[in-house]
Amino acid sequence: YRTTFHLSSQPDFSGGGTATVRVDQQVVDPVDSTGAPVWHYDAASNAIVFGPLHVPSPGTSVTVTHPTACP
Repeated sequence: YRTTFHLSSQPDFSGGGTATVRVDQQVVDPVDSTGAPVWHYDAASNAIVFGPLHVPSPGTSVTVTHPTACP
C-alpha cells in the first residue's frame, strides 16, 4: 500500500494556510476523533504521508490542495 503522496508544487504555509487532503472526494482531517495522526505534510520530501492505520486503499483517489507562493 502507498503511504506517501508527493506534491507537484511546493506549498507556501507562511500565511497560515493549510493543506486539504481528500480521499475519494471526502475531506480527511489530519487527526482522527481520538487525536491520533491520520496524515502529515513532510517538508523534506514535499509529500503527504499517511499513518499506517489510515493508508488509503488501492484504487482510491487522493487529492491535495494547498496554498502556493505567487510567482
